[in-house]
Amino acid sequence: MKVSAEIKWSLGWSMGTNLVSKLIAAMDRAPEVGCASAFSHVFLVAHIGGQSLIFESLMSEGVRVVPFRHLQTSIQVKHWVLSDLPCSPSQARALFDFAMEKHGKPYDFRHILGLLLWIRFWGRRQSELPKFLKWSINDKYICSEIVEVCCHEAGLDICKDVCTPVTATPEGLYVANFGHPSVFDYGGNNDRPEIKYA
Repeated sequence: MKVSAEIKWSLGWSMGTNLVSKLIAAMDRAPEVGCASAFSHVFLVAHIGGQSLIFESLMSEGVRVVPFRHLQTSIQVKHWVLSDLPCSPSQARALFDFAMEKHGKPYDFRHILGLLLWIRFWGRRQSELPKFLKWSINDKYICSEIVEVCCHEAGLDICKDVCTPVTATPEGLYVANFGHPSVFDYGGNNDRPEIKYA
């Protein structure tokens, strides 16, 4: 896809309505508060002219690029939120090009299983990363991994010191970008982006 217009980016988080989404949010607990994440999914949104495209990885389809209206009209999405992703024009272009290259790559089921086991039994301790998480070093992607890998390739550090591509989760990326668990923002008043309901 050839794009000549300026590209602006957002990071997005959503909560699904299905059982798997609820399980992921429940397992992806913020260590500081021990309660479930407000989100089960993370994705990138490219705003190009008057059009917006979602770059994401889903269990059912793998890595895909779809118009933003898919999120806005989905009956499988309970709520979602977007936050600007600051980047230079060259980073925005690199992010777009790399994300487009990953379109069609498969979902990494072993990675999500390993990640949830690590969170459950190792409590997100980066110093105790089990060997089975090395499963994720391949050309298959879970949602948080494709977001982090694409941003990293464009020179954007969205993990900071909170997580790595192997350990990134929707909640981990939320904490890395806002400095606190999602439940702090979506359990009361705040100045964070307004939550949208599908």
